[in-house]
Amino acid sequence: MGTIDGNPDIRPARHIFTRYKAPWYNIHDDIPEFYEWPDYPSANSMATPNGRLCHNIQSVLRLATKKGTATSLLCINISMAADHHKDTIKTIDDTVIQEIHDEISLNIRDSDFFEQLADPEFSVLLPYTDKNASIILAERICNAVKRILHTMGASLNIGVATLGENQLYKSDLPADINKLLNMADKALSHSQGQGQDKVIHYRSIESHLQKL
Repeated sequence: MGTIDGNPDIRPARHIFTRYKAPWYNIHDDIPEFYEWPDYPSANSMATPNGRLCHNIQSVLRLATKKGTATSLLCINISMAADHHKDTIKTIDDTVIQEIHDEISLNIRDSDFFEQLADPEFSVLLPYTDKNASIILAERICNAVKRILHTMGASLNIGVATLGENQLYKSDLPADINKLLNMADKALSHSQGQGQDKVIHYRSIESHLQKL
């Protein structure tokens, strides 16, 4: 890098091959780190939103493990009421989907990972975010999106999950990824079971689920 003359107008995006770094060199920034090459999913899985989501969770949890911070995930689902006269499920117009997408984008931080998983499902990955902060953000998103949906007869549900530093397996990253995804999915399912416009955090139903 010393051969570059002037400002290249780009900045590092990741640290790679960190397993070979000098023992006295400490990385202090918040850029994702990889022991060797970035563990990108295969070409086929990268074509799917879930592949990208898992890759983002992997990068964030690596940093969370190192820095001892929490990570939260929001799963957002919007469903239309059935049209009983036509025995079909109504669909949401692409223009409305884009409006919802834009509204969610306005309510999150630049450091968050926002992704549209399907029509109309979204996820927001929140680095360095604990339970209370994730609920506040989820409620803000809920209120913003409700303003768009209030005349459409649509249901909005948000499931939230948080992995604290003491909940990480640390030596088993795939298990941590699955744990966060499963917690968020169960919270979303519980939110859908409670009716429309609900934000449910996994912690609020954890003891109930453990008894099942």
